[in-house]
Parts: sequence; C-alpha cells; structure tokens
Amino acid sequence: MTGAQGADDPRTALEQAVRRQVLDEGPPVLLTEERKAPDAMRRWGRDHVVRACVIREAMLERAALRDSSQGVLLRGLVVVGHLDLNCLTTQANVRILDCHLRDGLTLSNARLSSLDLSGCLIEDGDDSCLGADNLTLQFDLRLEGTHVMGHAAVATVSLHGAQISGCVFAAGLHVGSKNGPGIDATNLVVKGDVYLDSATISARHRDGAALTLRGAEIGGRLHLSRGTVDNPRGPAVDCDRTRVNTGLLMRELSASGSTSPTGTLSFTDATLGGKADLVRARIRNHSGPSLTASRLRVDGDLDLSHAQMTSGGERSALNLFSTKITGTLSLSHARLRNRSGCVLNGQRLVVDGDAHLNSATFSTRSITHAAVNLFSAKIGGYASLSSARIKNELGTALFAVQLKVGGDLRLNEEFTARGGGTDGAIRLHASTIEGALDLSTAHLRSGFGPALSARSMEVMADFRADNIHITAQDLSSDSSGHHPHPKVDLRGSRIRGRLEVSPETVRANRSPGRKLVALDDLEYGVLDARIDVKQWIVLLADETPAYRSQPYQHLASRYREQGDEFEARQVLIAQHRDQLKRTRDQSVLLRFWQQLAGITIGFGHQPWRAVFGLVGIFMAMSVLALWGGGLDGEGCRSVERIGRAVESSLPLIRMQQLEGCSPGSGAAGLFFVLASWVAQVGAWMFATLFIVGLTNAVRRRPS
Repeated sequence: MTGAQGADDPRTALEQAVRRQVLDEGPPVLLTEERKAPDAMRRWGRDHVVRACVIREAMLERAALRDSSQGVLLRGLVVVGHLDLNCLTTQANVRILDCHLRDGLTLSNARLSSLDLSGCLIEDGDDSCLGADNLTLQFDLRLEGTHVMGHAAVATVSLHGAQISGCVFAAGLHVGSKNGPGIDATNLVVKGDVYLDSATISARHRDGAALTLRGAEIGGRLHLSRGTVDNPRGPAVDCDRTRVNTGLLMRELSASGSTSPTGTLSFTDATLGGKADLVRARIRNHSGPSLTASRLRVDGDLDLSHAQMTSGGERSALNLFSTKITGTLSLSHARLRNRSGCVLNGQRLVVDGDAHLNSATFSTRSITHAAVNLFSAKIGGYASLSSARIKNELGTALFAVQLKVGGDLRLNEEFTARGGGTDGAIRLHASTIEGALDLSTAHLRSGFGPALSARSMEVMADFRADNIHITAQDLSSDSSGHHPHPKVDLRGSRIRGRLEVSPETVRANRSPGRKLVALDDLEYGVLDARIDVKQWIVLLADETPAYRSQPYQHLASRYREQGDEFEARQVLIAQHRDQLKRTRDQSVLLRFWQQLAGITIGFGHQPWRAVFGLVGIFMAMSVLALWGGGLDGEGCRSVERIGRAVESSLPLIRMQQLEGCSPGSGAAGLFFVLASWVAQVGAWMFATLFIVGLTNAVRRRPS
C-alpha cells in the first residue's frame, strides 16, 4: 500500500516524504540549496536523517509495481545505515545530491537509467563506500564534487565491470582510503568520455592502485587534468590494457607512488586513440619507476612537454619499451631524474613522426644503465635534442645503438652529454641517420671512454661538428696497459655528405694525454674546404690512436676526385711516413728500404727525386775525374775525363773511345777505381728507384 500511512507508522515525516518521492507520488525532497563541505554535512542534525532501509524498500517497491522514467531527486539528507541497492532494476534517473551517506552505498548488478551522486559525502568502515560492480547505466554517471572516504582494505569506490552507455562526469571528485585502494574500475566500459578533471584520489595499498582502469574501454576521451593521485605504498594509476578511443588528457596531473615495479603511472599494453597529453605532469616515485608504458600504442601524438618525473631504483623512470606512436613524441623542456637507474628507456620505440626532446634534462648515477636508452629505436621524422642535457656520472649518457632516424639527428645548440665509465658519453654504433647528424656547439664530456662513439654509423647527409667542445679524462694509458680510447670514435662509419669541422674546432679539442679521433675505415663524401691538406695530415698523424692506411687512402681519393693530384700525393707520402713512425713489426731491411725510398723518390710518388741523386753522383765523379789525379794517359783530356765520370755515374752508358784515359797505378788511381765502384752501385740504385717510381711498382698500400 502506497497511500497515506497509519498513525502507528514508524517512519518520520521526512522518511515519509522521501518514500513518496521515490514512489513518484510526491515532490522532490530538497533540504539544501547549495553544496556543503564534508565537515558541514557531518554536523547536520536529526532533521536531515533518513534510514537507508526506507529508501531501499521504496526503490524496490517502485521497481516492482509502478516503475517509470520519472526521476528520483533527493538532496541534503543524512542516510543512516548501509544503502543496499544491489540488483535494483529501474527506468528512473536516480539523483541523490549533496547527501551524507554514513554507511556507504552499493549498486552491484543494478540497472538504472542514470545515476547522479554529485556533492555527496559517502563513508564506510567495513567495505567499499561506493560498490557498483557490474552496474549498468543507460546514460551518465555523475560524481561531480563527491567525497568518498574509506577505511577498509578494499577499494573505496568499486566499478569493476560496470557498463555505462553515456559519460562519467566526476570533476572535483575526492576519493580517499586509509588502508586500501582508491577507485577500482577494472574492465569498466564507458561509451562516452570520462571526466576526472581536478579530482583528488588517494590510497594506501601496496598492490592496489589509487586509480585502477586496468582493461577498461572508454569510447571517448579520458580526462584527468589538474588531478592529484597519490599512493605512498604502491602504484597511483593503473591503466594496463586500457583502451581509450579518442585521446588522453592529463595536463598538470600530479601523481606520486612508491615501491611498485609497474610505476606510479602504468599504461602497459594500453591503446590510446588520438593524442595523449601529459603536458606539465608531475610524476614521482620514491623507489620505483614514474611512468611505465611498455608496448603502449598511441594513434596520435604523445606529449610530455614540461613534464617532471622523479624516480628511484633500477627500473626506468620513463619506460617506452616497444611503444608505438603514430604521431609525434614530445619531451621538450621535460625534467626527468632517476637516482640509480635508467631515466628514459626507449628500446625498440617506434615514432612515425618527429621526436622533440629540446631543452629536456635527463640525469642519473648508474654504472649499468644509460641515462637515455634508444637501442634499436625508429624515428620516422627527425629527432631533435637541441639544448638538451643528459647526465650520468657513472655510465653512458645516451645509448642509441642501431638507432634509425628518418631525418636529421640534432644534438646541437649547447646540447650537453656527460658520461662516465669506459663506454663513453654517447654511443651511436650501427645507427642509420637519413638526414644530417648535427653536433654543432655541443658539449660532450666523458671519463675513460670516448665522448662520442659511433662505429659503423651511416649518415646519409652531412656530419656537422663545428664548435663542438669535447672533454675527456687525460690518461697516457688505462689500467690494462692499452692505449686510452680516443675522444671521438668513428671507425667503420660512412658519411655520404660533407664532414664539417673547422680547424679551430680541431685545435680547441686537442689534449696531450688523449688522442682526438679514430678514423679507421671511415668514409665521407665531401671534404670541408676550410681544412687544408697539411691540417688533414697533422690530424691523421698526430690525433689518431694508431697508424691505419685506410684514412690516408680515402683522403687521397677525395682529393683526386676534386682534381687535386698534388694534394693526393702529399697525403700518400704522409701515409708512408706515419707508417714508418708508428709501425714496429717490420724487418730492419724493409724499414731501411722504405726510408731510402722516402728520401729518394718520395715513397714512389715523387720519382723525379732519383734524378737529383744521379746528377749528384755525376758531379762528384766529374770533380774527382778532373782534379783528383786518378786518371792519366796520353789521350786523357778533359772531355775524356768527363766521359769516365759519365760511365761511373750512368751505368747504362759505355764509351769505347776512352781506352787512352784510364786510372793510374798510384794511390789516386786506386781511389778513383773504388769511387767508381761506389758510384756505379749508387747510380744503379737511383736508376732502379727512378724506373720503379715511374711504373708505380712501389706504389702499394702499406699494411
């Protein structure tokens, strides 16, 4: 019976009015006209009190007898007792606004048109304050300005498996738990947007997150801008395997967590359609990662500009392992720090667009992990770290082995990389850069290892290193007794365009205890016209760790291609000199032959020098023949004496008409005979070297 109650009705006048409203027989019950703070709601008197059983009975009766689409509107009540609406099915739009539900509310397996709990204060001591597992709503869920405060070890708000065909409006939501997770929305399905802007969610649980959206599917956008999510014992936001169809907006989010291996924010295996916006987000973790996004897929841009992340432990502060971004990745002006592990893990990261890391800061102190790890990452456009700062006092700063960049790799505009250990500051081994590698005005600093190690790298355009500043620890030898690493290691690399470096840059980066560059098997397409051949020779001879023939041969080939044959010969001569200077595994005879070839014919590249040797022998023998007194005879005139000098200095020429002018029998004659023998040996040697030089027989590549 739903009419007037008898005199013995135990319900108060307020409860009767509430019952009539629920049964659609009376006006809305509105005991307040404005939103109250939680403390003020707790001070409400008995004139606001309604028993939970009255509302439950009325709702069940309405659903069973006279359900309609007319809404239920209650405002300003204090509901005493647990309000159990489990399995309730009604067409009504239920609006319980600005009410104090002292003992919680459950709606598990309920089916409603819509639910609005905006402005309510919901508390509970034994279970979830708001339990709505498998709740089904035809339209929206509203929790705007709602305060939910729990004490139990279970989730304060539970929407596990709920299905909402509209949107979730929860801007300004406050959820707090003293002993458990905050919001558990695992496998939640929302067809529209989820608005959690300016929400404050806190939890204290090791395994449960403050906000869990694991496996959830959101048809619209997830909004959490200017929100605060905190869990001092575990993760803050768990969005693993979450799918958000039209974007993620977490601008100026403040999140903190601790100890969780998944991180303060976790998006592992998640899919985000549209842009993911975390601009100016502040994410902290005292003993674990900040943001873990392994295998995340973003069908748009991932914007972390001006973000701040602080982490501790071996795991990466920002983990983008195998993440796929179809748009642009931006970390410009971000500040990322990890006390003892990797800062940015981008191994196998794929970015179809550009990567902007301009003016970002990455710092750590780790021996085993690089500050920024881009191993086997692929950037479809250009990658820019202009003015960025990467610091790792104990290990590698930037590890980008097998990196592939579709455009330029920009490490310029005061870019700074500081690394320790033996691996160096920057490692670009086997990387492929389709554009230019720009290191102009960069500052690189390393300890025992090279500042830039780029073995087997391929650059399709120019390599720019003007005004680069390189600092490395000066050591005559390392602890193993080997030569220390050079400051720059370009062994086996290939630069299709111009190798741009000014002479002033080369001079500025020399140091007495450390070689500047290793160029073994380096190939480059175009020479920098600012460096002349003498400066190149000094660089190859004095600033490389050991003698290698290929750098000289390649430099000479570049000069030949330009038509500068004279410069090419100078390079090849310098190659032989460097070989003699720095190679000690040759026999004494071979070294003597090479030294002699260098003096006489310029190692085969200046055979005309041998002519001066022949001329010198001829002049010496002429002087001896004319004034030495060793020749005598009736027909020994000056002409015949010169003929004897010719025979001695030119072994291929014999003059038969000189029988009357022969060496005498005295000491002078004997001296002339001995001098002739020596002259003939020298002449044969010079003649042979001249012929060999002309035929390029000794123009071989030294080992």
